[in-house]
Amino acid sequence: MKVVLLRCPWITILQPPDIGVAYLIASLKSDGHEVRFFDLNMEFYRKIDEADKERLIYSSAAVLIKEGDKIFTKYTGLAEEAVGRILELKPDVVGFNVWQMNGRVSREFARKIKKADSSIVTVFGGPDAYPLWSGMDYINEPAVDLVVYGEAEITFKRILDDLGRNGRVRAAPGTLFRDNGAVIDSGFGSVVEDLDKLPMPALEDFPLGLYVHNALPISFTRGCVHKCEYCPREMYPHFRSRSASGIVKEIELRAGMFPDKNKYFVCDAALNANIVQIRELCGLIIEKGIKATFGGFAYTHPGADRDFLKLMRKAGFNELVYGVESGSERMLESLGKKIEIKTIERILKDTYEAGIEVSIDILVGLPGESEDDFRKTLEFLSRNGKYIKKVGVNHFGVLPYSKIYGRKEEYKLVPEDVIMGRIGELMGRIQSLALPETVKAGFDVEREGDAGR
Repeated sequence: MKVVLLRCPWITILQPPDIGVAYLIASLKSDGHEVRFFDLNMEFYRKIDEADKERLIYSSAAVLIKEGDKIFTKYTGLAEEAVGRILELKPDVVGFNVWQMNGRVSREFARKIKKADSSIVTVFGGPDAYPLWSGMDYINEPAVDLVVYGEAEITFKRILDDLGRNGRVRAAPGTLFRDNGAVIDSGFGSVVEDLDKLPMPALEDFPLGLYVHNALPISFTRGCVHKCEYCPREMYPHFRSRSASGIVKEIELRAGMFPDKNKYFVCDAALNANIVQIRELCGLIIEKGIKATFGGFAYTHPGADRDFLKLMRKAGFNELVYGVESGSERMLESLGKKIEIKTIERILKDTYEAGIEVSIDILVGLPGESEDDFRKTLEFLSRNGKYIKKVGVNHFGVLPYSKIYGRKEEYKLVPEDVIMGRIGELMGRIQSLALPETVKAGFDVEREGDAGR
């Protein structure tokens, strides 16, 4: 079958190519399907006025939602041209990678495509497609035939097989389907158990020259080993790891395909979650003399001692972002993050002294956060500021699929005005510590959840 996959405007411009889409393309191609991918987000960004580029590249997610639609309306000619290119391919299926930020624009594209050719099957999937996010809104859009949520490789293949056999799509595990006005939620679909059996993600199908982010995406694991109560953990299947040898094989393949690119962003919840895997990976990278650098989000793993971190640095790991969240041990323990502050501080120091750039994320307004807890976060930052290059300041929100979401009455939620006041004070402390590279994550306070999704 002919499949076109799209990422519509506007997603945060500073992201690398989407590793999930790359895996899906490769998986469908391995099954014999003809697949084309258009990253309209990056295409449009490169074609718009410089002033609009500035607004997009420096805006928070909430601003992207509001301002992105205005910019899209301004460039309707780009949209018409893109739809024309898609229709020329005569696809059987058009799949949309939807985030909260590009949901409305994706719907508009689906309407245009359906109006031009109603026989084309339109499928929405991605981070915003889960039922408790916007999945139900999408499946009730007449221009959307099916919504896929969760890992897509197995689910999407089943959809195409069914379409090929029966000439139409039907409900399947991992989908939302509309049948005679009723929505059928078939529940979570199957996941890939052995990650080494996946084909290499099809990065060659991406317009890499258009991206602002200059790193190639790579993934070591799927799922998460932790059960933090504020995290949408029900969205994440059980934890699985690739083999170190499989990862090295991919890096060597990329070196041949993209000789001018040797920087990688690890697109995992925590790149060092499987410390045995990372130790073996580092050994293979060093043994083979691979020249590459790696960065991404990391867990303050108690087993990451100074020697281990020096090994990581020798293998090319030069940037780690630790999800510290709070400087209050009471807060961390109460919300399922089982680690002592003294361990976190030791790891930050050891990481810095190993020659790895350290960033941390702080989550302001966690349920039950007292003024004393917040003071401890400020003190934590002052004690450890010399080891930290960047700080991500995030506004807490109740996320669907988290433990807190269905049991809000059991948690003491911090009032919005208190959170905003604390964010302002935290930013002031960061500035006083001369951390000029600090970033502030955008958050849509008009809606519960993460506007960056």
